[in-house]
Amino acid sequence: MSSGFVDFCAARQIALINASPISMGLLCCGRDPPDWHPATAATKALCKEAAAYCDSKGVDLAKIALHFTLRESRVATTLISSTSVARMRANLDACTGQTLSAAEEAAMGHVRDAIFAPKGTQSWEGVELAAYWETVGKLLMTQRLYAKK
Repeated sequence: MSSGFVDFCAARQIALINASPISMGLLCCGRDPPDWHPATAATKALCKEAAAYCDSKGVDLAKIALHFTLRESRVATTLISSTSVARMRANLDACTGQTLSAAEEAAMGHVRDAIFAPKGTQSWEGVELAAYWETVGKLLMTQRLYAKK
């Protein structure tokens, strides 16, 4: 299921940059995302389910997420960052011609079709912006409205 955003941009010749193929740490095995992560609890639980499945199969969820993004995405540019040198090396390996094993391909298909697809599009688009306006925006508006002239 698609939100239609990529199609909207493509129709208007707007280039997109994927800034987080591993979803800011949600799609990493062996650790929870940072406390500040804006995803809903339901989305975080779904990603934990995917991570547990991959772990049970001996597959690195971050690796298959990155391969999925680079293979399936219609976004021309993907930015990759990491809090770990080892993770960044693995990310670079995935980007430089490393292929997935049959077990990794099967795990990617299962995660995509049996875990994520039934739950629809998972996004936290707008969550951070709403939090910004809820806190900083109100303060700025108050200062502007009541500023001494």
